[in-house]
Amino acid sequence: MLEQVVYPDGVPNTLIPFDDESFPYLGYVDPYGDTIFNYLQMKPFLLDWVRLYAVASSEAEIDFLRQVEVLAQKCKTGVGSYLKMLGD
Repeated sequence: MLEQVVYPDGVPNTLIPFDDESFPYLGYVDPYGDTIFNYLQMKPFLLDWVRLYAVASSEAEIDFLRQVEVLAQKCKTGVGSYLKMLGD
């Protein structure tokens, strides 16, 4: 099943910690290309992801984080599942 979350308009692209090595998974998301995570990577991905709630500054950002977290949780339990982040 294909599901998607769209980054909300008006939310700055600074929420994702591109090039931040303190985020072992999210720090390597390519802002211009596609980044794909498999179901085995969801546990460490989610450890990074939940850290973003502390820097979210609006309801739109929190809603976005929650939606992606739901997809990541689904991916975590589905053998052969992937979470794909599309860059600009």
